[in-house]
Amino acid sequence: MTAERPLGGGGGARQPRRPIRARGKGGGKSVGQWEGRKAGRGGEMAARAVLCVAGAALSLYALHVERAHARDPSYRAACDLGPAVSCTRVFASRWGRGLGLVEVLLGRDSVANVPNGAIGVVFYLLQGLLGAVPGRGAAAVLLGTSVTSAVASLWLAGVLAFGLHDFCLVCITTYLLNLLLLALNWRRWRQLRHLKTA
Repeated sequence: MTAERPLGGGGGARQPRRPIRARGKGGGKSVGQWEGRKAGRGGEMAARAVLCVAGAALSLYALHVERAHARDPSYRAACDLGPAVSCTRVFASRWGRGLGLVEVLLGRDSVANVPNGAIGVVFYLLQGLLGAVPGRGAAAVLLGTSVTSAVASLWLAGVLAFGLHDFCLVCITTYLLNLLLLALNWRRWRQLRHLKTA
């Protein structure tokens, strides 16, 4: 008698099939991809921290210069390098409060007519703290406030160039920081949208 051979040919024990890997949402991600995303997140947080600390420090310095000049009109800031390169002249002008618009709309003594430096401190604190919060909601607020700050920066840069004819070093630096934060927030928003549609 001959031994029966298993169906399918090939002789011997049948090899177990390897389980099929799910490729649903979030499936099929390699360890390298997750590590890369984690590293990118860490790089974003580090860049955000540097930008926000620098921006808050400059905003606090602007507040100091404005108050010092209010107490002593002869005060000159360290960033005053000449008649056309004067931070003090800019911060002490009406454009140094409420973006120069609140005074026109609500009056000089309005509660809303706060120094631009104070607005900057609040903005950079918001960007720094909310930047640690995951999710699309936080990303939307970060991007929205960043777009607003970029528009305000362009407005004030125009005032510097065509209204005050001044090159305020602190002002220009904060404008650049705001544009860098806008790029950072836009990149984060696009990454989250890409993950949703992936």
